[in-house]
Amino acid sequence: MKRNTLTSLALLVIVALMGACGNNAWDELPSDVANFVNMYFNGEVQSYTENDSGSVVKLRNSATLTFDSNGQWTCVDGNGVPLPQQFLFDRLPSPLYRYMESVEQTLDVMKVQRTTVGYKVWFADSAINYDNVTETISYFSGSAPGAG
Repeated sequence: MKRNTLTSLALLVIVALMGACGNNAWDELPSDVANFVNMYFNGEVQSYTENDSGSVVKLRNSATLTFDSNGQWTCVDGNGVPLPQQFLFDRLPSPLYRYMESVEQTLDVMKVQRTTVGYKVWFADSAINYDNVTETISYFSGSAPGAG
């Protein structure tokens, strides 16, 4: 009986230590970043890294998300997979989203970058700029994400 108790206790300690040693990238995410990931992406967090300008979250078999030092998204790259519709609807300015709807491109957005003056949006075969002040949209020549 005593031997079984000691064996059980030893196994319990080993299991507890194994759990404590496990490095789960999800646990490293700041709460605002975790909320963003949870709201728009259901992928498993592969890695989380911080740098001077912010942080980067890589999801397994999915998107790469870049955040500034305040935890605000600056770039979402689907890495060849279209971005979630809810993300586009919630996070892009209404005129930009309405334009993308009018040209039937909302299902084809591969990457979005937020800049100090507006947004850049990459589709599978083209790319556009959106200016926050003038609300103008212009196409630019830029390789589609994942190309060449």
